Amino acid sequence: MTEAIEKISEDAREVRELRAYVDDLLTIAKIPLSRIATESGASLQRLKAWVDGTGGESAIAPLLAWRAEIDEASADAGGFVMTPTAERIIKAFDRARESRGGTAHVEEDETQERGIALVYGAASVGKSKSAEWYLKRVGQPRPLGAWPVVLVRCTGSEASREALHANILASMQGAEFYPQKHERKIDTIRSRIPEGGLIIFDEAHLLSRRRLDELRYFPDQCGIALAFMGNLTGYKELVDAKIGQIMSRVGGSRVVVDLPTEGDVDALLHAWGIRGRAVRETAVMIGVQDGGLRMLADTVRRACQYAKVNGKAIDDDIFRAAAVAADAWGALS
Repeated sequence: MTEAIEKISEDAREVRELRAYVDDLLTIAKIPLSRIATESGASLQRLKAWVDGTGGESAIAPLLAWRAEIDEASADAGGFVMTPTAERIIKAFDRARESRGGTAHVEEDETQERGIALVYGAASVGKSKSAEWYLKRVGQPRPLGAWPVVLVRCTGSEASREALHANILASMQGAEFYPQKHERKIDTIRSRIPEGGLIIFDEAHLLSRRRLDELRYFPDQCGIALAFMGNLTGYKELVDAKIGQIMSRVGGSRVVVDLPTEGDVDALLHAWGIRGRAVRETAVMIGVQDGGLRMLADTVRRACQYAKVNGKAIDDDIFRAAAVAADAWGALS
């Protein structure tokens, strides 16, 4: 009974979203109902009845299938793009992994000390996507039983050293099969992340000063580099706390981004194959603000949908309509 109710609720939500989608096409993108009927394969008469709320439920199935097809075709707008800011972040990761010349001691073995990267910035400048790309591109495929790059999502629940180590270990998919009997979490971590490896902490502003300070053990004693990523408030708190032991290990591995740049916007437009001076001007106005690149990606995704329905390339009118629908722009004249 419960499953049946949940299925009905899910179907109702899907239909509400579809109705809002079609309404955007009609009112914002100014796409004629006849065009929607032609592209979706739905009967114009039944589609009109469904839009008016007087029936036409048989139009729902072809509309859903058509929307799924359009969504799939426009999905590339959410993928990783190597923007200038992303390049800076990735270089910071690489620099942190370089040997710093000092000697780190792990039990009886010796290795080289590594550094710490600080990557802090406004929302949607590409921090998390760059880290995910680095994990896949540099950390994969990985040697059996080793994790050269580990991406840890901080949650704010790392109140103790043990909890922090548990989160690191949980981020190493499959590592739970390797601990020896009675082996401590920290021993499993350091035995499975090789010399010159990197642990990236996303949302690092959620870590306390004490936890941050304790993590110095990895670059100093294990030869494992660290990267802390977070928001600008977190960076200010880090600087104000004057944690010299961390700052002295940063060197050139610091990236602080107040806002996305026009170069970031241009790289995204080029990757998405979107051209035109007027479109670029609108894209820049959207993109170079806090959270702007995320809004720009949403705008491009909708613009691709509108262009496909219209059977034409993205122009400024389509792009601006998409921006309004994505809540990336106010009412445009």
